[in-house]
Amino acid sequence: MAGGKGNKPYHFVSKLFGVLVTSTLLGMASGEVASAATVAPGPVISFMIDRKGIATDTQPVIRNSRMLVPIRAISENTGDQIAYDSETDQVTIETKDQEIILTINDKTAKVNGESVTLEAAPILLYNRTYLPIRFVSETLGYQVEWDNISRVASIYTRTKTDKHLVAAGETLSLISKQYGVPVELIKQENGLTDDMIMVGSNLVIPVLGGASESSESKIQSTQSPTASAEVAKYGATLAPKLKSQKSYFPIAADSWYEPFYNTYGDGRSYNGNSTAARQHEGIDIVAKKGTPVYAAASGRINRIGWNQFGGWRINITDHTGNYKFYYAHLDAYAPALRTGTYVKAGQLIGFVGDSGYGVKGTEGKFVSHLHFGLYYAKNDRPVNPYNYLKYIESNKVV
Repeated sequence: MAGGKGNKPYHFVSKLFGVLVTSTLLGMASGEVASAATVAPGPVISFMIDRKGIATDTQPVIRNSRMLVPIRAISENTGDQIAYDSETDQVTIETKDQEIILTINDKTAKVNGESVTLEAAPILLYNRTYLPIRFVSETLGYQVEWDNISRVASIYTRTKTDKHLVAAGETLSLISKQYGVPVELIKQENGLTDDMIMVGSNLVIPVLGGASESSESKIQSTQSPTASAEVAKYGATLAPKLKSQKSYFPIAADSWYEPFYNTYGDGRSYNGNSTAARQHEGIDIVAKKGTPVYAAASGRINRIGWNQFGGWRINITDHTGNYKFYYAHLDAYAPALRTGTYVKAGQLIGFVGDSGYGVKGTEGKFVSHLHFGLYYAKNDRPVNPYNYLKYIESNKVV
């Protein structure tokens, strides 16, 4: 869309407290603010739940090699009942199967009445209660993953494959949106060769995410054999230096996004001080707010922060020095990204949003999407990135 560059003592936590939680991380000093928020170029997201970036009102911190992040966001996204008793300094987490009771500054917790020793005791900090996430998540049956490159933690609440009974009027696209699972992955899981589905049939919905302690990005080929000719066609139009790059599609294999079209050159208007038509210098990829965004190619950040048209954006000059990649309308950045930072192809750099078209912090002017732009580095002249995106769409981060 847009696209220029350039008083009872017993309270439910979701109402009064941002309860924070901890996960085991390596190489972090005690007391470090995980996002370095005081010098960050914009909003930062440091953890995800089921492949969605979760914004928090306070930034995560590191204590004794543990990352602490707000559990309020977890409770709001998982539906778990979390409560705090200010008289006993106890936090209670309840599900249909579990009751977990933790006490501030006490390494002993109760799980369904059984005593369990914690690696880290809950603490109070910044008027918030902090809890150990790995213990809590694994006790609740969730999976925890840490990306040491992007410095983002992930929690996966879905541990079993879902099944969906197809109702009248439903399409694969609608079901894809409901579960946040790409259409192609649903088709692969169910052996479908086209988008036709039968009312009353049971579709297996694949589980997204992983369960490793420390993960690194991997390439997954998602193209079907019949798509090879199309991919070759798009590749034939690319300059050799662009085609030869190790590239990833900016949206991962396990994230939903709408099919994108060649919107390069379309007219765009922005009603700031005046209404002026502008040429759309990129391709829009519509996705849900909070969807992780990955660097298409390796390179160094030459600009990061707010742009009145692009909102929270990142400009990256590729490692060859020939092209600049432009990612705009972000909701937030991954931690520790600054001007001059070198990023690898496939590295998590931010999250889809709807920022831009106004003064710093403006959002909600349009549907959430990633604006992807491509420019010649020597003169900042825009290049239509459509064929490049179609060429790399079969190579996605897993």
